[in-house]
Amino acid sequence: MNNHKQNGIALFEVLITIVILSISLLSLVKLQTVLVTHLERTTQQLNAQHLAFQILEIYPQFLPEMVPTGWQYQIHTTQAEQNCMIIKVIVQPPLGKQVTQERWFCKT
Repeated sequence: MNNHKQNGIALFEVLITIVILSISLLSLVKLQTVLVTHLERTTQQLNAQHLAFQILEIYPQFLPEMVPTGWQYQIHTTQAEQNCMIIKVIVQPPLGKQVTQERWFCKT
């Protein structure tokens, strides 16, 4: 009978610990990447919303230089009533969904 008492940590246990730690760290890095991408997308959505409101606020003196590089925008005008027009602004940021805002302009 061999009554050998083992002291210390076996190499196999160390390897398993390193694998578990590595997988955990890679998962955290992936989570951080997803969160940063989501934050960037949300920030662009908010900025697109602000830009659409700003374009409507200063219409018709809008300058295309106000739109950031890589973003797209469209301005549509529709005759509503005798003295009114509907101005519709669509802003498309690179990462987010397009934002649409519209405003009525009436001559008094």
